[in-house]
Amino acid sequence: MKKLRLVKKQNRQPSRTQGDLLFSALTFLILAGVLVTGQLLYYYGNAVSNSNIVQQNKAQAMKNMAIANDIQNGQQFEFNLGQAKRKGQRCIVTLKNQRNYDFFVEEWQTSKKD
Repeated sequence: MKKLRLVKKQNRQPSRTQGDLLFSALTFLILAGVLVTGQLLYYYGNAVSNSNIVQQNKAQAMKNMAIANDIQNGQQFEFNLGQAKRKGQRCIVTLKNQRNYDFFVEEWQTSKKD
């Protein structure tokens, strides 16, 4: 006598469902990557901007000290952060990182002494 065997039908999910899951996962990863990259660029831009502002404030402080110490035309005033030099009505500040700032000074201390 022949034995009959029952064969179960395997219910396979269609490949479309697997494709939709893969598409959703890739879309999520791309979106997360774009958001992280955007945040990094935003905060990098803020950090560079703040660094530039700090350097300009240091240069202005050095200019103010040079004016207060009444340096003469062509004279140079040395600081730990750089140097300030007077050329006529201008004060040229050079920081140690080689950034130059050129300030126009209307009245030096010498013109105020009467």
